[in-house]
Amino acid sequence: MTPAAQIIHDTQDGYGAFTTLIYNPDPDDQFRLVALARRDNYQIPNTPGEVADDLQHEADAFTILSWVHTFSREVVLTSSLFYHYNRADLDGATEDFPISTTDQRASTYAGGQESLRMSMGRNDLEAGLLGFAQSDNHFFNVLFNDGSNPPVLQSLRLSGNLEAAYVQDTYRVT
Repeated sequence: MTPAAQIIHDTQDGYGAFTTLIYNPDPDDQFRLVALARRDNYQIPNTPGEVADDLQHEADAFTILSWVHTFSREVVLTSSLFYHYNRADLDGATEDFPISTTDQRASTYAGGQESLRMSMGRNDLEAGLLGFAQSDNHFFNVLFNDGSNPPVLQSLRLSGNLEAAYVQDTYRVT
């Protein structure tokens, strides 16, 4: 239920696309591409008499490119590269009263994975390497348009990475 009978400033729009492409150049090799892009824009609803023209913008995109090579029925190698971008912004109108808030966040990931699977009798063994780097940006701003406090402003840029090796064994009892 809406907070009031008449809501204004509540439009929205967006788009999205998704694809999976597979190419088999020969019986032992396969290339896979999976990609997505999405963007949404929203006006934050308000009621007549309110002075608020806040907007929210969101975006998300990723791409995964994989090569799968079959050495035999028992041994398969998969190599993958991936990229992911995600953003969510709340942009308050500068004339919002008593405060105007801006909160913008974005993250970017890029990396890869190498995986070797082997079937030996009742065992399925998988070993691999995974690594990625991440970058985060965060901007936060509050304007006190009623004069009650000075503006609050914070900007952070963080980054990190991960490298991991793994081994997994699955044993089929029956």
